[in-house]
Amino acid sequence: MEKRKAPVFIVGAPRSGTTFLTRLMNTFLDVHVARDAGTFLRFKSMIPDAHDISEPSILKIVVETLFQDHFFKKRILQRGLTLTPQDVLENFSGKSYADLIHFIMSEMARQQGKSRWGNKRPSYALHITELAELFEDARFIHIVRDGRDVAYSMRRATQAAFERNWYFAIKDWEHHVRTARNQGNQLPRGRYLEIHYEELMQNPIQTLQQIVDFMGDPEDNQHRLHRFQTDIQKMIKPDNFGKWQHQVPQAAIRVMERAAGPTLEAFGYTLMFPEEAGKSIALPRKVAFAVDNMGRKLFSATTRKALQYRMQWLLTRFRLAR
Repeated sequence: MEKRKAPVFIVGAPRSGTTFLTRLMNTFLDVHVARDAGTFLRFKSMIPDAHDISEPSILKIVVETLFQDHFFKKRILQRGLTLTPQDVLENFSGKSYADLIHFIMSEMARQQGKSRWGNKRPSYALHITELAELFEDARFIHIVRDGRDVAYSMRRATQAAFERNWYFAIKDWEHHVRTARNQGNQLPRGRYLEIHYEELMQNPIQTLQQIVDFMGDPEDNQHRLHRFQTDIQKMIKPDNFGKWQHQVPQAAIRVMERAAGPTLEAFGYTLMFPEEAGKSIALPRKVAFAVDNMGRKLFSATTRKALQYRMQWLLTRFRLAR
């Protein structure tokens, strides 16, 4: 029997290049990376014993409820999976919740012509430990981008959910990258890889080669990299970083480097105002940042989207309880 391949999770702070990296890997490597909107971990928290669903009646409830979930339908079923609940009930022979997800996602990958499945979600940077416990062989690719570019990208993004305030944007980035590194470094060697967005833009083939080696099945993927070098280069915008240096006001740069300067340096980024790093921000100014941030969220679609997300989650929980 062929040994099953470990799933690969792509994580990182929002606006750090997780989507672009996913596109590259899905296009050129033997892996299909899907987006599940956090469905898998939500279900794990809802099922009393997520590690044993071998009882047919429990399995039936879990599978049918999963396939009714709004986000599972939107992110998995509507994006290519043709599996039905009946297909799962008739062919799944595993014992655990992790086995079930592996069965479903492996089938989705197979239908895309790939032999390995993956998952991409920026917020999973905060849940590496939990995912590693659920999927004991999972591997994690943490893509890191200069936090000042991330904050600039958040300010320009059309999606309402992103931070618009320089201070809170850089603190959000810091929280994600610090948590991901701390949790990733606690895993056994060979399960956590940290790459930089800037390096991906400048040396895409070498960076993808690093990912191929990390995944552990290099032969076919090395052939793919050699075959598609020209196509890969066409997708790259080699100067698509460092925009903060020309587009962000110096006052905002000072704020960000004061708020997260040590973290920027810890991840290899040079500060424009190193004298600001580590300095505290006065309480009145923090309050002003908080008021500004709250106003930006209240007068956007963020609150409405958050409520919709919560309602869909509660609906799934109700179905399981019933």
